[in-house]
Amino acid sequence: MVHSHWKLIMSQPTSNRPTSDVDRLMSIIGGVKPFSTPQGQACASIPLLPSGAEVWPIRSARFRDWLTATFFNRFDHPPSDFALRRSLATLEALAHNERRTRAPLDFRLASSSAAPNSSILLDLDNSSGQSVEISPSGWQLHQDHPHAFRHSRGNLPLPEPLRHAGPSGLQRIVNLSRRELILVHSWLTAALRPSGPYPILVLTGPTGSGKSSAASILRTLIDPSASPVGRIPSTARAFYEHAWHNWILAFDDVTHVSPSVATSLAHTASGSRYLLSERGNDREPLVFHLGRPIVLSCSSTSWLDAHPALRDRAVIVSLAPIDPAERLTEAALRDTTALLRPAILGTLCNAAATALRRSPSLKLPELPRMADFVLWAAAAAPAFNLSENDILAALDPPAENTLHAAVLEFVNRLGRWIGTASALLAHFRSILPAEILPATPKGLTQYIGKMGGIEIIRHRLPGGKVRLLELRARFGDAKKRPEPAQSAPAAA
Repeated sequence: MVHSHWKLIMSQPTSNRPTSDVDRLMSIIGGVKPFSTPQGQACASIPLLPSGAEVWPIRSARFRDWLTATFFNRFDHPPSDFALRRSLATLEALAHNERRTRAPLDFRLASSSAAPNSSILLDLDNSSGQSVEISPSGWQLHQDHPHAFRHSRGNLPLPEPLRHAGPSGLQRIVNLSRRELILVHSWLTAALRPSGPYPILVLTGPTGSGKSSAASILRTLIDPSASPVGRIPSTARAFYEHAWHNWILAFDDVTHVSPSVATSLAHTASGSRYLLSERGNDREPLVFHLGRPIVLSCSSTSWLDAHPALRDRAVIVSLAPIDPAERLTEAALRDTTALLRPAILGTLCNAAATALRRSPSLKLPELPRMADFVLWAAAAAPAFNLSENDILAALDPPAENTLHAAVLEFVNRLGRWIGTASALLAHFRSILPAEILPATPKGLTQYIGKMGGIEIIRHRLPGGKVRLLELRARFGDAKKRPEPAQSAPAAA
């Protein structure tokens, strides 16, 4: 029997019990149940929660801290390093020699079984050990589901989802047009899939469009953290370490990435092989499949041109400047988000259940790029009062919308631009297909004049032969002093 040694110790009279630190540690972990995951990771189930147990890897800092603290509280001194190492090694050996293994130790989301279209388990990570099981017929709360989840120190609990949630209130806290709202809802629903591939959500817009706040809010809806967004790691190793401890990867103010980090982003969005070397463990590295939803915020998407693999996986959402009359303080935005989170999570759970129910039989006219994501989003569409065609149209906008988005991104990024109409047309010919552009500089000027969000001012240089256009982004504040004008694009 695995615990026979510990039971023998505890059955002896107090005066006859061994007093070495090793035996004392063994007596503490007598109630711990060691086991091994299919990947070979040694774990322990610890009866900590009021309604169940917490599961930690035996080599994790959290388990080591718990063991040390429990020992100190009971015996008024810390265990020796030798005793701690010996106890951990013994417990790890017992875990590997158990005849049975348990399900993988997943992070935040898991599948209930290996069967296709099986139920989704969402860990709420609260003190009651609650999780949400999402199935084709709906979703339900579990107080103590037998599936174990791995946790990181920075994780925060999710609220209980609201069962009869209506339409999402996301537009109250994130600055989104109708098309952008469809794209974000689709990405959030995909982020509830336990495995990828996942699209990379790219939030772009000028200063004052709420990009950073949007990235933070979107992550918080599914994977809340004490530090929801941060700068993108500079090395592939740091990137994978960050991915191991978080479900949604949210990075702010991205202006460029190294080739190795770009490869890591693409592989992690698609799902890649990850080798984990546990601290203090001289065994061979553990092999995991690591896939994560990713959201990036940036002022411009031009850096994506150097990384075709990322651009192919990107869902780009352009945010317009927020009207000053509608801007919220950080405190008000935080309070409103907290108020809406249960309803939004309930809506997303409904959407995932709808996708599970409809995706096996749903047939699209053709499978576009990111086919798994598109099929899942289209299957979930009725939960947002949308049709499959609404999803397809948002993901593959007409050519005119592509030009519209490119002009807005260009002007919003600069704030103000001055140059000739010919130079402007030459710039867009360098980045867009010729078939979607007006044939003449005058045609492009007329097209921009009909767009919303851009002001055109015409200038004539002394002599009257050269005419200049001045393009300004409308920020909703006519009294705002514009920044110095940018020169004409290099294509001029």
